Amino acid sequence: MGKKLLSPPLTGLKDSSAKSAEPLWQEAISYKPRTPLGQKLMRIRERIIASGERLCSWDEIEQEIAAQRGQIE
Repeated sequence: MGKKLLSPPLTGLKDSSAKSAEPLWQEAISYKPRTPLGQKLMRIRERIIASGERLCSWDEIEQEIAAQRGQIE
């Protein structure tokens, strides 16, 4: 798998769920990292989004980590 970051929780939600998640998503958009590492990670995330590549879900991230550790084939 390629390197991807977590996707926003709005994908695949019904309209009512998406509306209730909107404040959370707006908070994520307005987040400003305070540390150099956080700023670097945010730039990487923005680059991935700008490229059009889909971001991974938590489940996909956990599967990729397990695969890299040899826990699954």
